[in-house]
Amino acid sequence: MIGTLNNYRPEVVFGVVVTSRLNGYTDGAIQAAQESKHNLLLTSFQNMSQDMNKYVFINGNSTREILTIIEDQNTKFIQQEEQIMFLMKNQVYQNRILYVITFFIFFIFFLFIFKLIKIEF
Repeated sequence: MIGTLNNYRPEVVFGVVVTSRLNGYTDGAIQAAQESKHNLLLTSFQNMSQDMNKYVFINGNSTREILTIIEDQNTKFIQQEEQIMFLMKNQVYQNRILYVITFFIFFIFFLFIFKLIKIEF
């Protein structure tokens, strides 16, 4: 598994290896996990939820802190998306106003031209 994880940047990978029995890992697997530059958790089905909640990432953050960071980033993304939508709607409104103003300017211009060349309707 560690060979597969090496294809990805360590700061974006959280590897969870699950075994069906308690303490079912060899010494070599435990050593490889400890020496890995990736966030890697060895656990069992029985302890998985508890182990994931207690896991401390290489950068020192806990799982809860990571989830808080993700939620904050998601909130910022949604706020930026709402701001972009507002600006786009505002731009559409401004374009409509410019279209109406341009239409009236051309209408008045043609009326003036028709008056100059004395075309009557």
